[in-house]
Amino acid sequence: MSGIVISGDTRGGVGPQPGRQGAQQKVAPGAYKAAVAGVLGKLTQAWNKGDAKAVGALFGKEADYVNVGGAMVSGADKIAAAHKAMFDATKGAQSAYRVIKLKPLGPDVVMAFLGQKITTKQGDKSGEMTTRPTMILRKIGNDWKIAAFQVTRVGPQVRAAAAKAAAAKAGAAKAGAAKAETKTDKPAAKKADKK
Repeated sequence: MSGIVISGDTRGGVGPQPGRQGAQQKVAPGAYKAAVAGVLGKLTQAWNKGDAKAVGALFGKEADYVNVGGAMVSGADKIAAAHKAMFDATKGAQSAYRVIKLKPLGPDVVMAFLGQKITTKQGDKSGEMTTRPTMILRKIGNDWKIAAFQVTRVGPQVRAAAAKAAAAKAGAAKAGAAKAETKTDKPAAKKADKK
C-alpha cells in the first residue's frame, strides 16, 4: 500500500471526531515534500531579497505568525508589514532553511518542523542566529499557503548539546569502523601463527 492513509473528517481538527464518519483518503508523501520545498524556496528567496510583500503573499489571509520574540501577528498584510519592519532594521539579513520533519495533519494540511540559520551583517559586525520554526501549510485551491508559522530561538546550550551529540555519533562511527577493521585482521594473524 503506497501513500499515507489519513482517516476521519479533518475540517475541525485532526483525525476522526466523535459522531462523525469520514472516508479514508490516500495522500502521496511526495506531495507534502514538494509543497513544503516549494514554499520554503519562495520564502528563502523573498527573505534574502528583503521582499516583505513576497513573504506576505506566501501566507493565507487569516494566517498567524509568531516571531522569535514571541509577538503574534495575524493576517497576511500584517505579516508582510512586520517583515518589512524587520528587514528595514536588519538590512541584508540572509536566511537558510532545512526540513527536519514533516507531519501530515489531513489531506490538505501538513506541519513542518524546520531549522533556520539567519546571518546578519551591519558595517564590520556580523551575527548569526539559529531557530527552529514550525510551519503549518494548508492547500487553498491549487496553492499551498502558510496557515501558521512560529519561530523558536535555539539557545547556546541546545547548539552545544547538538554539537556534542554529533561528535559522539562521529566518534562511535569511527570506533565501529576500527573494530570492524580489527576483526578482519585477526584471521590473517592466526593463519600466520599456524605456519
